[in-house]
Amino acid sequence: MPEYSSLAYARSASPDYDEEFFDDMLRMFTGMGRGEVSKYMYDRGEDTADNNLWEEIVKVRTDYYVPQADSELMDEARGELARYVPSGISYVDFGIGGSESFKRYVLPTMRSLASVEYYGLDFDQKILDQIESDRTTLSDIDVHTVRTDFFTPSNRIIASTPALGVMNGITLTNMYGSLIDASPAANLVGALKYLSQLTNHGWLLLSIDTNQDRESLLKMYLTPLNSKLNIAPLPRMELDLPVSGFDASLYEYTPEWFPEKQLLAHLATATEDQEFMLGDYSIQVREGQKLHLFNSYKFRQSFFEECCCKANVGVVRSWKHQSGVMLYLLNDTRRVF
Repeated sequence: MPEYSSLAYARSASPDYDEEFFDDMLRMFTGMGRGEVSKYMYDRGEDTADNNLWEEIVKVRTDYYVPQADSELMDEARGELARYVPSGISYVDFGIGGSESFKRYVLPTMRSLASVEYYGLDFDQKILDQIESDRTTLSDIDVHTVRTDFFTPSNRIIASTPALGVMNGITLTNMYGSLIDASPAANLVGALKYLSQLTNHGWLLLSIDTNQDRESLLKMYLTPLNSKLNIAPLPRMELDLPVSGFDASLYEYTPEWFPEKQLLAHLATATEDQEFMLGDYSIQVREGQKLHLFNSYKFRQSFFEECCCKANVGVVRSWKHQSGVMLYLLNDTRRVF
């Protein structure tokens, strides 16, 4: 097949598909991906029942303990935040969960901090549009939405003054990293630095999962709902990208635990040989071949806090759930007062 670097010359100047989606899926199938495709799980590209999978997972009580743990930790932390961050601070939302999540997490926190400026960051345009459509019911809040991949660094700064950046649902642990990386330390330090930059070197309130028990992790993710959601970029590719001869049903969701990397890697395994065209690229997949969809890092507490120090974000306060999920309030130590 052609070298990946020639991609820019292999397609039309104005394609009628999402070029970033194309590039990310091509990298995944050619073994050069870093687990970037989780951002395509939540929108199948059309209005189908599958677009509500995440809401179903959050509502149904299963071994997937993250939503419940995150909710309880936020409820516990909310009353204390005003001790540590300025009143009226702007709120930067890393990964909008939709209207229900906005009402459940964002509004109560903003009210408790007397915040009136909201920045919603997400890669999914439909979720951004949904928040924009709710703007009329939020007359006392200045709502801004930004389509961005907050795990891909740039020189961007979102807020005009140091803000509070909030990342619920252990989303930080979906940061990018290759399966050949020896350690996630450099990637984690870089991600923390960039998130802090986006907040104008303010504060970060984010959750991680410290559970490293393989059996409970596999049990948590290998549910019918999670399996269907986590492999969703493949059927979405079949719908939205220029492919021929591709059958998304020939892949099974097969997560694997890599203890040395502190990583639960979300993989798809081919059940049959398949040859197909992705744009102008001929792709050959062999039975048993594994595709790296995305990451769920499970950081040890000491490792995470060491990386925070290296990223110049100090731990102000932390809260721990019995499940192993932890919520951290971090402060950029490089900020000049």
